Amino acid sequence: MRSIQSRMFSCYFLMFGLMFGLMFGPMLGIGIGNVSADSGVDAQAEVQTEAASNSETELAEFRARVALEQANKDIIHRWLNELWDQGNFDVAAELLTEDFQRHSESEGYAAQGPEAYAAIVKSCHDGFPDTRITLVDMIAENDKVFVRWHWTGTHTAEFRGIPATGKEISVYGEDLIHFRDGKISAIWPLFDPLRLMLQIGAIEQISPP
Repeated sequence: MRSIQSRMFSCYFLMFGLMFGLMFGPMLGIGIGNVSADSGVDAQAEVQTEAASNSETELAEFRARVALEQANKDIIHRWLNELWDQGNFDVAAELLTEDFQRHSESEGYAAQGPEAYAAIVKSCHDGFPDTRITLVDMIAENDKVFVRWHWTGTHTAEFRGIPATGKEISVYGEDLIHFRDGKISAIWPLFDPLRLMLQIGAIEQISPP
């Protein structure tokens, strides 16, 4: 008898639990759900705000870098066209910093300052009056620009102690150029002077045995 009563009590208790869950569970679930949802929305909004702020900073930095690199490339065009190709030697003072340095471990014509550098350019125009310098390729990154160029001309006057030969030249070279405050501050040339000397006949090409 007691076993039957115990079972009936358990059934009543279970049914009461189910009815309580059905009646009040959704209400409690909605309340808990709202708190959880509100917290999630706040956290998501904070993440989105931070991400947007970081994106704006990165975008501003990217635009500033692109503008800097474009400005440096514009200067390279002037350096190559006005100074080297057209022989406007006075423009060196405008494009180069006062403490400019041309490092030349490979071919021995270093220069310090715009005036000394303009003298190097002038010596090339004196020896090759029809000098043409054209841009082949250019890569800019931050405050550096790498340039590849093509030099053509005719050796119709003395060049660095070598009498005129009347021979034409066609040589390529590269320059790694550093910028500071909107001007060229240093140049590391990559140029093979032996190829130039061979083309004007200053040295003889050694044939393989």
